Amino acid sequence: MEHEINKWIDAVSAVKRALYRSVLVKRELSQKAKLSIYPSTYVPTLIYEALQCHFTWDLEPTKSQLKYLRYALEDIGTDEGNVWLGQISNLKGFIHFKLGSSDKALSIFRRASETFQRLKNSDDDPWFMVNFGNLAWLNHLMGEDKKSHDYLSKVEALMREYSAPPEEELHPEVYAETAWTLMKFDKEKKLQAAELFQRAVMMQPGIADQLGQIICRDNIECLRTFTG
Repeated sequence: MEHEINKWIDAVSAVKRALYRSVLVKRELSQKAKLSIYPSTYVPTLIYEALQCHFTWDLEPTKSQLKYLRYALEDIGTDEGNVWLGQISNLKGFIHFKLGSSDKALSIFRRASETFQRLKNSDDDPWFMVNFGNLAWLNHLMGEDKKSHDYLSKVEALMREYSAPPEEELHPEVYAETAWTLMKFDKEKKLQAAELFQRAVMMQPGIADQLGQIICRDNIECLRTFTG
């Protein structure tokens, strides 16, 4: 838990420095203006940037990449037997957000929550961390701060109940979903993704079965795309 808290502190500190340089040291802004910026922008940004989700993973694909991913995920994202269906929905929701459809993204993120509840028979599982983070971010961006704060509270509760191992920064479930997402977005990040997969499997060997299934499915879909 201590390592995870330190990770959040580092993320918050980076955002704090950036905001300080870009806003709070500007002489043309009055003290009153700076004080008004703090609660409305400064504090929320610190909180949301510390979350582990698609909105904080520096995913900046082109529009053509987003459209390709949206198409590629359609088939594998509808198979009810797919154990990775929740994570696929998380990614699909983020893609729709980046393509300008916040309402569609919100609907898909909620569907991801329902999928995790069905697969895990619970709404209290580490696999919800990324999903709740996405919902917190999107509701915040849509001006639904009360709903956003509810999801922030859910993330905090999961972190308290499911502490990451002392020697690791994140939970194995977060490592696994981050790795899979990086593989989808950026070929140059495949080495980083492989390292994250390895960490996830070392921390929780059972994840290997799920990862093996989804990687196999992905490879089949790639073959169909380029040969069919």
